[in-house]
Amino acid sequence: MNKNGKYSLVFAIFIACILLTGVAVAEKKGGGGGGGGSKPECNDKIDNDGDGYTDMDDDGCSNRKDKDETNCGDGECEGGEDSSSCSADCGPSSYCGDGTCDAGESCSSCSNDCGQCDSCSDTDGGSVIGTYGTVSGYLNDNAYSSNDYCADSSNVREYYCSGNAAYSTQQSCGTDSTGSNYCSGNEIYQDVTDYFCSNGECDNSVTAQLQTDCDDLDNYGADYCSDGDVYHNYNNFYCNSGGCANTTTPYIVESCAYGCTSGECDIMSDSCSDTDGGNTSTTYGTVSGYRNNNPYSRSDYCVGSTSIVEYYCLGDLDAHSQQSCGTDYSGSNYCSSGDVYRDSTDYYCSSGECDSAVTTQLIESCTYGCTSGSCDSPADSCSDTDNGIYEYITGTVSGYVSGETYSETDTCFNSSVVNEQFCSGNYANTTMMFCRWNETCSSGRCS
Repeated sequence: MNKNGKYSLVFAIFIACILLTGVAVAEKKGGGGGGGGSKPECNDKIDNDGDGYTDMDDDGCSNRKDKDETNCGDGECEGGEDSSSCSADCGPSSYCGDGTCDAGESCSSCSNDCGQCDSCSDTDGGSVIGTYGTVSGYLNDNAYSSNDYCADSSNVREYYCSGNAAYSTQQSCGTDSTGSNYCSGNEIYQDVTDYFCSNGECDNSVTAQLQTDCDDLDNYGADYCSDGDVYHNYNNFYCNSGGCANTTTPYIVESCAYGCTSGECDIMSDSCSDTDGGNTSTTYGTVSGYRNNNPYSRSDYCVGSTSIVEYYCLGDLDAHSQQSCGTDYSGSNYCSSGDVYRDSTDYYCSSGECDSAVTTQLIESCTYGCTSGSCDSPADSCSDTDNGIYEYITGTVSGYVSGETYSETDTCFNSSVVNEQFCSGNYANTTMMFCRWNETCSSGRCS
């Protein structure tokens, strides 16, 4: 055998030993070969975990009865180690909540790792426009929430679910409508339904609108004659099956004393009589009779305190006019019992007739008598207190002239001259009197 052949033989033997050793180890761990008398791994002289150490030399052995030679924490996932028994060497095991969506996990079994499943829920139970609702859920692991809202006053944006997906559609709240006529009492109404959107939901309001008040149609027909009297029909309207119907009842308008023609009572002739005999304002009177078949009676009456409305007859017709009772006036002065008097006449209306009152007024009491409505004047006269021309006494002349009284007193013309008053018959006169050389004039006299 050459050198190369020898090397090949040795290598083959080495490989066979390794294989036999592996089979033995596998049988020991698998309990093969009866297993009841096998030794613990830490006392079988075999490197069971393949880390190069055997039995008690292996850190995985705590004593010779230790049945597991593996050493968790040596950085090698060996022997019976796995992720559950030694995650330090074999790595962590897969579990929900590890942040990784592993095989076998899904959104339904582990939403923490795989995210939320697409979902949808609707608080109003579907596409229900008459109820405000909110759809919410998840889409692509993102939460969402959408509320129904009014697109305008008559349309709603309605959100609803279809499977696990949310959808929306704009829908009309409805078309306003008017119902049929119906009766309420004697009135005809129609219900008007108004559809609208408010606070994210459709709603409607019903308003009763008055169409006709049948009572407003009640009326009296034209007058007509029946049995010699005047009648008319009363048409009473009421509501029936959404429309106005009526009943007709005849009523007497006027009982005619002289018969009836064309809906009017036949008339008697016009007439007039006057208790004061005519247009006599100073006597209260009443006119009465018939005009156009209607009886009448009208009496004179006062308008204010000085006028009267006087009724009188013009043939068979009554007439009237407003008249003044007269204009107040005062008469001329006249003499009575030596004094001056005057009469005043006051015209007035009282109790429907004109009257007057005369008042006599004393105008002047006369001392010297009265003539032709005026007092007589006294005769001209003169008297002098110093009895003539006497410059040493201050005197006064007085009396009447042309019915007027007068009185004049002596005065100083200057310091030496007296203006002396004196009587000349029945009239006053005056002259200048000079004082002596050693006298002066003071207080109307020389001294």
